[in-house]
Amino acid sequence: MASHDQVQEQEFTVRVPNNTEKKTFHVMKYNASLNIDFSTWTQVRMVRENNQKVFNPTQVDDTPKYGAGSAFGKDLKEEARRKKLGIITKKYRAEDQPWLLKIGGKTGRKYKGVREGGVTDNTTYYVFTHGENGLVQAYP
Repeated sequence: MASHDQVQEQEFTVRVPNNTEKKTFHVMKYNASLNIDFSTWTQVRMVRENNQKVFNPTQVDDTPKYGAGSAFGKDLKEEARRKKLGIITKKYRAEDQPWLLKIGGKTGRKYKGVREGGVTDNTTYYVFTHGENGLVQAYP
């Protein structure tokens, strides 16, 4: 009979803290050819792009909704026409818009974030830290 190798097993207790707050984190990825050095950044501003006019141009309509010069029930008729043709309109969500990253003020470099789907679309990232007595804490 052949002898079996003994495998050392270690057990760790993993604690995940209760998050009562809804915090969202974003992971940014840069192309290696850009040679980004974070230590040289002095003035950085990161905001969401506001492209509501590009996203939904029908809402910028300047015609009056009621009173003189308005068509009765125009919004309802337009919605019924879209429903009949099978056009589904997406609602504008500011959280889904790309990030704009400005480094060095107005004359500095500008980066625009691109949302990537695919395999990492429904992924949760955890940061594991080792504590005392073999305790491991996981932060989502």
